[in-house]
Amino acid sequence: MSWTDTLNDIQFQPDVDIDDMVNQFHATNGTDNQDVGFVHRMTGAGILARSSGTLEGFADYGLGFRIDPDTQSITFVAPTIQFLCYQTKTYDPNFKQPLNPINKEFADVLQILGGTPDGTSV
Repeated sequence: MSWTDTLNDIQFQPDVDIDDMVNQFHATNGTDNQDVGFVHRMTGAGILARSSGTLEGFADYGLGFRIDPDTQSITFVAPTIQFLCYQTKTYDPNFKQPLNPINKEFADVLQILGGTPDGTSV
């Protein structure tokens, strides 16, 4: 093939059907018509709520998050993850102390309502 043939191949690409491109995009990304979200048209950054209940947000390739109700997990994807906080608490399911999700500032409200942290009434 001569250099002019190569140049003509580059300049005169075959026509592309936009519908085929959209269908191919949906097939490769697993999206469907029930998914709702926002995607920035210039940067590609976006947030997507999938019909499966999964929430995804990505700012760049390899930089984002996914909240998946099927696996009950939150995934952060980033070269560096920073947590800035005064206190960190973790729950170990092997530890025999019950988990109390009610913060101390809501204890008075809980007492007025006649409930307990585990959701039962007094």
